[in-house]
Formats: sequence, structure tokens, C-alpha cells
Amino acid sequence: SERWFDSVCSNLNEVTDGKQRGDIVYLITRRFHLRSEKNGKYYYSLNKQILSQWLSNTTSQNAYEYSFLLNELNNEHDNSLKSFVLLIDINKIIQNFSVASIEKLYLWSKFFNRLMNAYDPNGLVTLGGLLSNSLIKKCQEVQTKDIEFFYPSMSEMFYINPELILKLLTDTIDKFGQFCRSNIDKAIDIFDFRFNACVCGLSYFTKNKPSKAQKEFSKLLTKELPIMEVANYINYSLPRDWHGLFDLGRLLYRDNKSVYSKIVN
Repeated sequence: SERWFDSVCSNLNEVTDGKQRGDIVYLITRRFHLRSEKNGKYYYSLNKQILSQWLSNTTSQNAYEYSFLLNELNNEHDNSLKSFVLLIDINKIIQNFSVASIEKLYLWSKFFNRLMNAYDPNGLVTLGGLLSNSLIKKCQEVQTKDIEFFYPSMSEMFYINPELILKLLTDTIDKFGQFCRSNIDKAIDIFDFRFNACVCGLSYFTKNKPSKAQKEFSKLLTKELPIMEVANYINYSLPRDWHGLFDLGRLLYRDNKSVYSKIVN
């Protein structure tokens, strides 16, 4: 109820549990545009300083929930996100990220995907540099079973450090191949809109051309797709799968016509 929520948000200094902090921030975000005097925006403004301290101490328990607040602030289009991020200690966040387990990487990638909207190109270069050692370490921990969320995580964070992300993905291509041979359905799911557009440079709404590095990576990656497994997946696919398969076909035709021809024939 509104009375209960008002009581919770009036005592945020007393909240120390990481998961509870995440839940509260998520609820504030969900109420951001309610037609009420005391909506989420009201409680955000009232507790901005405390919330910045919470986000400075982001952990795997709440990184995903905090991403919703960052996204909501970005949608305000009035520098709300930039002014809020100035209050946050980025070094503390990166320190917590560096010790997070590889299994929690996707939660963190959502957080950084929203956070990067606060930075101009020069700021992104700085952020990418601060994150580089942690990302390299995470890449070194990747096992074949981790590809399912490692690749989508890298596409979420791609524009923070494109050159490094492509290198890390290239370094794990052999594990991607192994993953494909045992999990073809999940492997094909990796080729979603964000991955195709950001990492592989596949054009959707513009005529922008992929970089040389993107095309080279795409060719190496699609070479790992097992022909028979992909063909069988297509044969038994459902209508809901066709849009994604169409985009994968576009990518193959652009960068690896040899694999494309073997699959369709």
C-alpha cells in the first residue's frame, strides 16, 4: 500500500541488506510515473543521496534491479542520469564487479549497459579502461557451459569497449563451437538483435556498414556453427523461431556464404 511504501522510503538509512535495497529501488522505479504526488520520482528525489551510496556499493544481489533506475533516469532526457552518476563512486562499483562470479556476469552487464548512457565518448573510453582488467579476468574464467550468458553479456557491454569485447569473444570462439555442438538451440538464441547489431554489425534500421573487425569476428564465429545441427534445428523450428533464423541467415549470407550454402542445401 502507499502508506507502507511511504514508511519504507522514509527510513532508507536503516536498510543494509543488499537484496532488500535492490527490491526497494525496483519498486521506486516501477512507481516512477504514477499519477500520485508521492510516486517513484518523488521518493527518488527525496533519497537521491542515499540511493547514490547504495549504487556505489552495487553487488550481484542488486545490480540487475539498479539497472532499472538507471534506465528510468536516462529516459527523463534532462541530464538526470548524468547528475546522479556524478554522485556514484565508480571505482567501488568496479571493485565489486571484479570479485563477482562468472555466473552473475549477465546481471552486471545489464547494469553497465544502462550506466554507460551517462557518459560521452571520452567518458566511455575511461570507463572501458577501468573495466578492462575485470573483463579480461572474467574471460579467462569462461568454461564451455558459460557461453550461454557470456556472449549476451558482452553484447550488452559492447560499446563500453568494442575493441576489447571483440578480442574477448574471439578468444572464446573455440568454447562457442563446443557449446554449439551440445546446445544448438541455446547457441542460436545468442544471435539476437543486440548481438547481431552491436557485435556483428548487422544492419537493421540504417545502412551503416560493419567494421572490418566485426566482419572478421562474424566470419570466424559462424564458421563454428555445426552444419547438420543448424539444418535440423531449422527443419523442426516453429513460426516463433523464424524471425531470429532469418537474421542469422542474413548474417551468414553476408559473412560466410560457404556455411550458408551448406546449411540450405
